[in-house]
Amino acid sequence: MNCIYAFLLYTSHFHHQVDRMVITGDENFPLYAVFDPPSIGNFPRPIRESSLFKVEDKDRFYGTHWARYCSSRMDHHSIVNFVVKDSKPITSSSPLAFFNEAVLEDACLAYLQQVQVFNRPEAPIKFSDYAKNKPCSENLVANLAFQQKISVVGPYRHFVPLQANSLMKVAADEPIKLNRLVLYGLIFKGESIYNNNQALAWYQGHLHLIEWDKQKRMWYFLTNLRPEAPNGALIARFLDDNYPTSERSYDSFVADCLDKDLPVYLDTQSSNCPASDAVDHSCLTLFMREGEFKASLARGPIGADLSLPF
Repeated sequence: MNCIYAFLLYTSHFHHQVDRMVITGDENFPLYAVFDPPSIGNFPRPIRESSLFKVEDKDRFYGTHWARYCSSRMDHHSIVNFVVKDSKPITSSSPLAFFNEAVLEDACLAYLQQVQVFNRPEAPIKFSDYAKNKPCSENLVANLAFQQKISVVGPYRHFVPLQANSLMKVAADEPIKLNRLVLYGLIFKGESIYNNNQALAWYQGHLHLIEWDKQKRMWYFLTNLRPEAPNGALIARFLDDNYPTSERSYDSFVADCLDKDLPVYLDTQSSNCPASDAVDHSCLTLFMREGEFKASLARGPIGADLSLPF
């Protein structure tokens, strides 16, 4: 069975720039892409209507939601084409930003440039001394680094990509509080007791997977800080580990599609093969399951290179 995954950020009817839909594949179909939702607060939803599919709106609460689209007949490309057919990709860096903070970013950059005048030009500006004070903040420093206007160096620089040495340097000489970086200071932990040290978070316009190192008491990114296809496979595996779709849940979907009670439907299937393989009906082409992540406050620092001993 082929599956692709969708993640919907739904904030409110007044902040459409924040809302977005991330599409990912798994290890067999590496994919990570960001789209505008087809309608406010809704996933594309397959329903039966004269043996055809259409998009059906569904009311939901604000938050981060997930959906899994699976099919034993459609290949990955066909499923993706169905899911995104009414959505526009978000490709440029500006629309990807959650908020327009250009004025604040300019003020922070001007402040750092002023500080540099009084320091040695080649000496990094220490985050602990200057960069976390107004008019700068951890988030604004990250924004400037992602825009390649500054370079973050030091032992706790691993919350931004490595930049050119020619840029003005800010030294991350202390851990960065995670809640100052991620959207609304929230993370989304899984429901499995076996990997409750992992969580998803919205950061710099993208969905990322992070992990808590219990020994070093530090968060670190599992996904690459720049969006790339392998990120999608990691995020998809997190969803599969925490919100699996069993054979029985697929059978329940099939029975409902055929307007039969599940026990009656199962009795009609061959005992030698799974029910999902024994069905031949036009409305069973695409199976969708959806849910909502539970948000929790982001606590703890991030930024260290976890491959190095403290």
